[in-house]
Amino acid sequence: MSGNKKLMDNIDQLDQALEKGWLDLKRSSVWDELIKEFPRWQRDYESATAFAREFGNPIYDAAARRIGRPFRLVAAQLGLSFVEDFPGLFIDSVEEEIHPRYEVRSFFLEAWYGGRPVGILKISFPHRHDVFDLPDAPSVTLLP
Repeated sequence: MSGNKKLMDNIDQLDQALEKGWLDLKRSSVWDELIKEFPRWQRDYESATAFAREFGNPIYDAAARRIGRPFRLVAAQLGLSFVEDFPGLFIDSVEEEIHPRYEVRSFFLEAWYGGRPVGILKISFPHRHDVFDLPDAPSVTLLP
């Protein structure tokens, strides 16, 4: 099976792994700690230099890495690897889409299988700026 077909055939499995990671985080004590620490980090982030803001808010970064654990495990079981660390580089993420209840920031992962590039995954994270919240599970799509 080609790597691109393997990726297409298993995108739902990767998406389910993101939802599992999101649910696991929201049910954990880590979630409460992130909520508690968010105001301090948000103040620091908002007053940071433009250079520092290119790295994103550390609270959301920590949440994304937690959420990504099941995703990375499923990807490894499928024989997939990525150039970037999950969820992708903040500096390469696209501008946020504004929705009525939240914003969505998208990241990109270059997927490899069998030593060859097989596609680009877009990981989209719904979140809020006014408070720490991930109101919906992140999602993954395979870019054409």
